[in-house]
Amino acid sequence: MRFIILIILMSTMNILSLDKSEYFSNGKNFETKHFILPTENNDSIRVLIFFKASNSVQNFKKVNGSNDSKFESELTIELLVKDENKIIRKRKQLKDKNRVDTYSKTILKDQYYSNYFDIVLLNRKHDFEISFFNDINVDPLTSKFSQLDVDINNGIIDNPLFVYNYTNPKYNNIDIFINESGFTFGPYSSRLLFPSINFKNEALSYTVEMIESKSPKKVKVKSDLFTWKEQLSFEGSINIINYRDISFTSNKKDVKLSINRGSSPTNQFLEILMPEDRIVPGTYLIKIFSDGKEIIRHIFMVEWQNKPISLENIDFAVEKMFYILDDKQYDNLNSSKNKEKSRRLLEYWNAKDPTPTTPYNESMAQYFSRVDFSYFNFSTLAQKDGAATDRGKIFILKGGPDKIVNLTEGSQRYENWYYNKLNEVYSFKLVSSGIFKLFEIKAIEK
Repeated sequence: MRFIILIILMSTMNILSLDKSEYFSNGKNFETKHFILPTENNDSIRVLIFFKASNSVQNFKKVNGSNDSKFESELTIELLVKDENKIIRKRKQLKDKNRVDTYSKTILKDQYYSNYFDIVLLNRKHDFEISFFNDINVDPLTSKFSQLDVDINNGIIDNPLFVYNYTNPKYNNIDIFINESGFTFGPYSSRLLFPSINFKNEALSYTVEMIESKSPKKVKVKSDLFTWKEQLSFEGSINIINYRDISFTSNKKDVKLSINRGSSPTNQFLEILMPEDRIVPGTYLIKIFSDGKEIIRHIFMVEWQNKPISLENIDFAVEKMFYILDDKQYDNLNSSKNKEKSRRLLEYWNAKDPTPTTPYNESMAQYFSRVDFSYFNFSTLAQKDGAATDRGKIFILKGGPDKIVNLTEGSQRYENWYYNKLNEVYSFKLVSSGIFKLFEIKAIEK
């Protein structure tokens, strides 16, 4: 009788759960955004601190007794607020659990646990420190920022909220960008909300122009694949939203704002719509005018968070499209010079863009994010490019599996990837040190 050891343990998934591509990511694993609102007492302010932590930095474990592959992480988030003398004035801690329904979601960089703190402080300088703890990281992920005393004498608080996905005049469950710098590049209908008071019949307008960023780039761009050719600018009128009260809620995936509209002139937002076909990554200057006179200016950014690193090099990006192109398409794309190669690559993906009215292409971003993951996580001493391995190819084409089962039969190791929705299991055999070869694809046995 053959001796077979069957192991179905989440620890056997370490090659996926400890994502090596995190060390080379353009995105941020933990991010915060603070937002200031006036209160009835002019000596105090209401401070909202929103935060999000990507699934990829949470320590998910299989739920005991779960037959449907549910995974759960335990999180602790702590907020410290210090005054100008470094004395702690507020300390808050939030403990929570985050659950996902498939293993593939536990390693995603673009899905988050999101929540917020809501506090009232005296209107003076404070230093904030918010930390995210889990048992993967010995040291917590930490975000620090300072808030000076708020000047509302001109009627506007220069600390806008960046929001998306709502239709005027319904102001319920508005999604909030948790990004201290501004907007996240994506297929969004985006708006800025400036807290304001006492605006009535003034003619309010704005202008927005893209400006040169003085901050150094974190990643050196190796091609002109994503060079936005024009300096964008646009303008428009401003909508005044009067409200009785507002509320914030979290469903753990997102933080949402709801506005209960009313006639109070002391509780207002200045609402500015961003045209979805014009917002591309870059730095922008917005100016607000009242009756033709400039009253405030604010610099914000549109950031491509989690931009695939494989898109930084046009030759590498084209090479990794070999799996989805026929020979003629591949040769046609790969034979041209860089600028033409970039144009043809974008032309190919534009035809598959699910949101063609926006510059952001979800299909292309997803494909090359899988390329990134495969390149770093399936590389071995013998195969440096993990995206060129059999496991890398399947991950790129199919995404992360719902379950991985390791088998040992004598001295032979196997690895089976289960895709429940496809009703398929992909079986890999260890043929030499670190090299797994695909040897069988079959239906999942019921």
